[in-house]
Amino acid sequence: MTVTAAGIFATNMYVPSLPAIARDLNTTEQLAQFTITVFLVVFAVFQLVYGPLADRYGRKRVMLAGLAIFMVANIVTSTAQSIEWLLVARVLQAIGACAGMVITRAMVRDAYDRGESARIMAILGMGSGISSSVAPLLGGALQGWTGDWRTSFVFMTLFTLVPMVVLAVSVRETLRKSEAPRGGIGGMAHDYLALLRQPNTCCTPWARR
Repeated sequence: MTVTAAGIFATNMYVPSLPAIARDLNTTEQLAQFTITVFLVVFAVFQLVYGPLADRYGRKRVMLAGLAIFMVANIVTSTAQSIEWLLVARVLQAIGACAGMVITRAMVRDAYDRGESARIMAILGMGSGISSSVAPLLGGALQGWTGDWRTSFVFMTLFTLVPMVVLAVSVRETLRKSEAPRGGIGGMAHDYLALLRQPNTCCTPWARR
């Protein structure tokens, strides 16, 4: 749940600080708000990438890579000295953040039967809803307490350490080798082309078991 919360925090937590970001980086509030748009677009696109990557190279390995990108992006974001720097950092942040949203659900599907999966997915959904509500409140509190918009991104860096350590130490790989597709990047491209040729397909080719 903390992995999915990290992505939600990255979307909502710093929203109360947008006026402070505009002032500190000497830019307009419209450009400061554009950092949200950039994040959401990249976040949506890379969900299409993480699914097949996790199917081919393992849930745990790809999840750790995504969390590492997210941590580095938070550090870069917290040191941004211009709006351009912040926009680039937000792109990296989105690339890392969406790993948890996609791969967590794949791991649940791998490890549990349909009934238990539905129950856990419901818990994840509830956690996501709570995180969406809490994130801007927490961001506003940190902004008010420290007077620095960067504090939210420092918090996200530290927050991400917890799931990274737990995942690296305690969580086993859930993808069975016999189920992993073959073909690397070429195989991924082939799967997407096959999907595009069948617009009524209800699920992706690699998701069928």
